[in-house]
Amino acid sequence: MGSLPFPHHRLGHVPVQISPLEESHLPQLMQVQKQAYVGLPVLEPVEFFQNRQQLAPQGCLVALAGNRVAGYLVSYPWDDGLPPALGELLDALPEPGRHWFVHDCAVSPEWHGRGVAQRLLAATVAAARRQGLGSLRLVSLAGAVRFWQRHGFQDVTPTPRLQTKLAGYGAGARLMQRRILAEPGPSA
Repeated sequence: MGSLPFPHHRLGHVPVQISPLEESHLPQLMQVQKQAYVGLPVLEPVEFFQNRQQLAPQGCLVALAGNRVAGYLVSYPWDDGLPPALGELLDALPEPGRHWFVHDCAVSPEWHGRGVAQRLLAATVAAARRQGLGSLRLVSLAGAVRFWQRHGFQDVTPTPRLQTKLAGYGAGARLMQRRILAEPGPSA
């Protein structure tokens, strides 16, 4: 699969390109995940990434610096129900999707502060708009809340069931949402 129509971005002297996730990226993606979540109980198995790539390839992206994975973002359409558990393999995605769910976004520490996550998020917003969805949702880990707030995400008021679900993501995890302008869907 070729690269998405996003421009190369210069970070230092190495161009970063946003591309669809491919099987060959998975070993490096797993390393980025391990580096990004040191000490946190949120690591997901390679089967999770394969599952989501099969179900929603348009939402599974990598930021490539040359042939190295600098970061990744995994997202897919989701309904108003509870977010999926970490590592949960799905047989299918809910239809119709009501939100674009950002399940995971991680950047290699050597690429922090250089706009990689913002570029991945911009590509994800574009994917959600193409699907006609008007909002993004995600579960923010406690340490990332301010990052997501800077990018337009706001807390969703948790129900008791949601609070129980969020506990699986670690202390201080929050469900957050960002409204976006959706592209008009196909006529019925």
